[in-house]
Amino acid sequence: MVTRRRKRYYWLKLDEDFFNSKQIKKLRKLAGGDTFAIIYLKMLLLSINNDCLISYDGVENSFEEELALQLDEGVDNVKVTVMYLKAQGLLEQIELDGTKYSLPYASKNVGSEAESTERVRRMRERKKLLLEAQKKESYLNATETKKLSTALQCNENVTSGSECVTVDNLPLQCNANETHNENSLQCNTKSLQSNDLLQCNADVTQYNESVMLDKDKNKNNKYISSITNESVDNFKVFVEEYPKKINNFELTKNQWNFLIKSGVPSTDILSATRKYKYKVFLEHTDWKYIKNSENFLRDGTWIDYLPLALDCCDICKGSGYEYINNADMTVMKPCRCTQRKDFYKSLMQAQERRA
Repeated sequence: MVTRRRKRYYWLKLDEDFFNSKQIKKLRKLAGGDTFAIIYLKMLLLSINNDCLISYDGVENSFEEELALQLDEGVDNVKVTVMYLKAQGLLEQIELDGTKYSLPYASKNVGSEAESTERVRRMRERKKLLLEAQKKESYLNATETKKLSTALQCNENVTSGSECVTVDNLPLQCNANETHNENSLQCNTKSLQSNDLLQCNADVTQYNESVMLDKDKNKNNKYISSITNESVDNFKVFVEEYPKKINNFELTKNQWNFLIKSGVPSTDILSATRKYKYKVFLEHTDWKYIKNSENFLRDGTWIDYLPLALDCCDICKGSGYEYINNADMTVMKPCRCTQRKDFYKSLMQAQERRA
């Protein structure tokens, strides 16, 4: 005998200050903001029958286009709404492949017919959040331990360097020469009419010039070394952050240098590396399935883990969108740095890369 499943009704509870919240006020002040607010409400209602999630099934070319098809709204309006909700934390991507999105406001304000079921669901959510917090805490502890060990190693290097400076014979020899010159000057004051005075003064002048030249040379060498070490230090950070030991060091370094010379910011590569490392940690990926560092850079795998916006962008400051003030209205549009993935992908297919 087939038992019929009991039908369940869901509803969405809006707070009294929903339209007075800062996020909704800012959204409505944009050009076409009332339409964006309606789209957000439709998204909330669409998600409550699916555990407060919105899924992307691949019917359209992108999540925004498929969502516009479901909501019967314009694609451009949906794109702007989705971008704003992501920036304000009102829409969260919970799958790396972009197939599922969560609406935190809906999960907090959804109601159902059975209160017992709701209590069980909340208990499961608390357990899930607790598990994620424990994983995050263990990951942060491991990172802090690694930083502490690196700092201790740096302190040892500084101590050893100070000892080397102390026992160096060059400063002692220089001080001896200066003492000798002072004695010569004192001796010359007693015989002002002697020809040795001129010779000694010439030696002192020549010595002082050599000392000044040596100081200038040391300053220049220090400045040059600080410039050349910048890219090397960033590569060292990449080596430390990568989740797998680097076997082919030279090939990895060549791939890194190619990307840097082609105009790829090192911050983008490091951000993608940290995101890939975090994914490996959360999924407990087996060691043999982690990509080698040279393949990670050469195949363009790092492009899939790039953040939406460039951290050092002067226009959007890492938010991914920019505001344009036109008279009494403010227009929001995606920043140009969000389209850099296409440039990176074309870079991987260049003739120089295949050679």
